[in-house]
Amino acid sequence: MWHGGIGWRVLGWMLIGGAGWFWSPTAGVAADVGAPGQLEAARVVAVDGVLQFVVLNIGRSTGVRVGMPLVVRRGDRIVGRVRVVEVRRTVCGAVIEQVEPGVTLAAGDTAQVARS
Repeated sequence: MWHGGIGWRVLGWMLIGGAGWFWSPTAGVAADVGAPGQLEAARVVAVDGVLQFVVLNIGRSTGVRVGMPLVVRRGDRIVGRVRVVEVRRTVCGAVIEQVEPGVTLAAGDTAQVARS
């Protein structure tokens, strides 16, 4: 059963089980998203390079909103930018808008709200 929300449906993502589990039929990945993150200390929990989509361990309960821009970091270096397209209670999905040359976003990268 698909849970509502066009972002999850169109991009092929589906939440199953508890709020801390997700599954991607396109990538064949199932993972535990772990403890919820915070807006200033989120974690990428899955990446679908084909769809240019990431799942983060922050959601409505931490103040995430559709359209919110985030920077993705690896260590102290900014490696990409994503924009939230779907928000659930403890997770969100975001499209990859920009990645530094030679870099592939990966689970474990960190993210935080982009400051203008």
